[in-house]
Amino acid sequence: MPHIYKYFGLFILIASGVFIRCLNLGHPNGVVFDEVYYGSACSLYKNHQFFVDKHPPLFKILACSLVFEEHTANSVIWSQIGNEFPKDFPISFVRMFPALLGVATIPATYYFVISCGLSHFAATISTLLVTFDNGLIVQCRILTSDSFQQSMLLIALCFANLNSLIGFALSFLCIGAAVSTNTSLYYAWFMVSYLALKRSTLYFADTNTSLEKCLIQGVLCIMTSVIPILVYIFTIATHVSLLSSSGPHDNILSSSFQSSLLGNIHETNVTFGSFTYLHTTDETSLYVPCYLRSVFPLHSTSHNNNVSNFGEPSIMCNTFKDEQSIWQIIHPVDWNIETAVKDKDIVYLQHKKSKHYLTTHNVAAPVSITKQQVTSCVNNTQLFEYEWQVILDDNGPWINEISKVRFLHVKTQTFLTSTEKYLPHGVNKESEVVCEEPSLRNTACSTKWNSEVLHNFRGETRSKTFGLWQKVMEFHRKSLQVNSDATVPHTFSSELVGWPLAQSNIAYWYNADSNAQIHFVGNVVGWMGGVISILFVLIFCFLNSVLRRRRIYYITEGKFCYLIAYLS
Repeated sequence: MPHIYKYFGLFILIASGVFIRCLNLGHPNGVVFDEVYYGSACSLYKNHQFFVDKHPPLFKILACSLVFEEHTANSVIWSQIGNEFPKDFPISFVRMFPALLGVATIPATYYFVISCGLSHFAATISTLLVTFDNGLIVQCRILTSDSFQQSMLLIALCFANLNSLIGFALSFLCIGAAVSTNTSLYYAWFMVSYLALKRSTLYFADTNTSLEKCLIQGVLCIMTSVIPILVYIFTIATHVSLLSSSGPHDNILSSSFQSSLLGNIHETNVTFGSFTYLHTTDETSLYVPCYLRSVFPLHSTSHNNNVSNFGEPSIMCNTFKDEQSIWQIIHPVDWNIETAVKDKDIVYLQHKKSKHYLTTHNVAAPVSITKQQVTSCVNNTQLFEYEWQVILDDNGPWINEISKVRFLHVKTQTFLTSTEKYLPHGVNKESEVVCEEPSLRNTACSTKWNSEVLHNFRGETRSKTFGLWQKVMEFHRKSLQVNSDATVPHTFSSELVGWPLAQSNIAYWYNADSNAQIHFVGNVVGWMGGVISILFVLIFCFLNSVLRRRRIYYITEGKFCYLIAYLS
């Protein structure tokens, strides 16, 4: 039989894989499961807003650069699972990238089985299971990094089986790409490193090996660590270079890092006319600041027929900062003055986006009904209602990032504070902001505020003292910190023991009208068959080892060692 006919089954499976994975990618026409995560990340990339993530950003960078355009990177569209895409939204094109990566796993699986010394029939059966696995099909038909990770790992194993220096170099390059997408794939790095180091030790132990070959194997040993690390560093460097503006995670960055971003802070005196973030402060190092913000839509809360909102925007606190968190400090008499703000000075706090002034009314707050509600409104005939007195811990000027400030509302003689109670209609766990009388004032530091002045609005430049390598190292540390702080289990998490037998599944999408659903669950035949096959091979190796001790040989020495090596 001609050699090409051996690959006839592979051609059929590739065609089937393309048909299953790439057909009708526009359905469902809405955000599915983890597309919220990757779509929102690409929106930040398009806006050049810096963010920290527990997963390395290689796939997000590739997806954003290859398939995302300006109108497809709308953060509102990707904000919630189930959001419908506009009619002109190219969702099929966006999902084509992971779909093609899913198709790439089919020939990679076939070649890997062949390179392990098995027959074309065995390779066809293995590729058949991969092609028609329900879980793999679902993962590659939506915008997630799973198909990218799978294809990189399989291609890495194929290159490793070439058993050459160039093959291992390409293998570790693919391993670096996989680890730069998900650090939990380090086990694959260790596995390929084991194969490379095992090959090197055979050369070192052979006395007939030339010095040139020993040097080549030494280079191979170095590559096991250097290449994946270089790929990871290059990925992080690309990430921090692309994102040059202030973003949602600035509150966990160091002051030097924040100063290097556009739209962020420098340590200096706070002056009238400054645009600034205002956040609560605490003495403890683990305290997470809560940023004062004014947002729409409007909310209305009633306590015994006493409505606590008159149509003004909602004033709240949140752990992240954005354009809704920017306030301008204005002099009550001369709005063009730019002198430093000092203790006991009177100021207006004007919201940059809405142009409303921060104020308080003698009305019950939304949650803490014994305290006053804080709102923002605009009425140029009653400016005395917007006056706040700045009270500093020391008598000097208001120093950005350092001074702790209390805001006393002049008319009602109440202090601005955060109760740290969540608003009932909050989307992102917004905390309530109220005003309370001095006699009831809490002595906790939540009544003290700190500032982060945005100097770029005044034409000043970024700090250039924080280098690229410093940014890379801090991003790496913060990403590990974010990962370790995730103590709450995922909403859709399940036990590991349920996956090998296909007993666990995840609901990816649900249509309330037609009751149509998309579930991530492995093919029962493939998963259970794989588990049974592994148990069979383990039992076979154990029994064969016992028989070989008694000089009973069912398979040759070479095949048995080969089987043990790849099983390990």
